[in-house]
Amino acid sequence: MLCPQQATLPSRHLLLASSVPFLLAPGLHHAEAFDEALTDGAWGSPGRFLGEKLRRLAVMDHWASFGDTFRRLAQLLDDVAHGRRGEAPASIVMLSGDVHHCYVAEVGFRGRDAGRRSAVWQAVCSAFRKELAPHELRILDFGHSPLGERLARGLARRAGVPPLPLDWRVVERPAYANQVATLTLDGDRAWVRVEAIADGGDRLEEAFARELA
Repeated sequence: MLCPQQATLPSRHLLLASSVPFLLAPGLHHAEAFDEALTDGAWGSPGRFLGEKLRRLAVMDHWASFGDTFRRLAQLLDDVAHGRRGEAPASIVMLSGDVHHCYVAEVGFRGRDAGRRSAVWQAVCSAFRKELAPHELRILDFGHSPLGERLARGLARRAGVPPLPLDWRVVERPAYANQVATLTLDGDRAWVRVEAIADGGDRLEEAFARELA
C-alpha cells in the first residue's frame, strides 16, 4: 500500500520497505511490463492468452507487472527527492528482498530540476534463500545484462508500454548466498553492507559495501 502522507513527513533519511523489489534487474522489469501489456490485450486475444500463461509460469508478480502503481510510486519518489513535497531528505533508500540474491541499484530521474536532490537507492538482500537451479541463475544473469535489458525494453515498447519515469543501474552485482545486510545512518550519511555465508556457513564475509549518502 502506498502511503504518500507518511513518505512526505520531514525526515533526514526516508526508508521505504517492500516485500519484493520495486526495481528488478532491468531486463526482468521490462519483461514483466511487456507481459502486463500482453495480458491487457495489446496484441489481441492470442497475446492475452500467452501473457496470462507466462505470468503464471514465471510468477510475474512484482511491481513491474502493475504499471499504474509502479508509476505512482516513481512519481512520489521524484517529488520527494526534488523537494516538491517539503524539504528533500539526505537519502531515500528502498529496502527489499525475496528474489534469492542481493544487489544495490542507484536511481536517476528523467527531469533535471535545479537545486538539491536526495540520493535515491534500492538495497536488496534475500536473507534465507532457496538454492537456485542453473537455469534460474542464467535467467537472473541475463536480466542484469545490457543485452537482456535492450531486448526486453524493445518488446515492451512494441507492446505500447509507456517510457519509464525514472532509470536505475545496478552498481553492486548480484551475490548468490544466504546474506545479511546492515544499513547504517549517521547524520546525513548512509551506507549499506552485505555479508554472505562462507566456508559452508561457518562464517560471514563481506559481499559488498556501498556509501549511499
